[in-house]
Parts: sequence; C-alpha cells; structure tokens
Amino acid sequence: MLLAALGVLTGIVTPLQTAVNARLRGTLGTPFRASLVSFTVGLAATTIAALLIGQVTGGL
Repeated sequence: MLLAALGVLTGIVTPLQTAVNARLRGTLGTPFRASLVSFTVGLAATTIAALLIGQVTGGL
C-alpha cells in the first residue's frame, strides 16, 4: 500500500516540478541559473533529510 501511494505521489509531483522549473527559468532568465538553483536546493534538502534520518555513511 505504501509503495502504491509513493507511486501516485511521484506521478503528481513530476509535472509540478516541471512547472516550477519553467517558472524559475523565466524568473532567472537563463536555463543555467535555473538548473543551478534547482540542484542546489535539491542537494540542501537531501543533505538535511539524511542528517535528520541519520543515514549518512562515511564510506562513500
């Protein structure tokens, strides 16, 4: 049941991310800047989530 819910959530969020990226590109003016902001925010969110969960591994 949880995997099905995650699949539905992924299907909802994917078009939303596309719309956010398009608006970000329009606001920042270039695709490079939009990509930089998008990846930076994603990296920060992933890092914070990993630290909160405690799944950070030192052997990478």
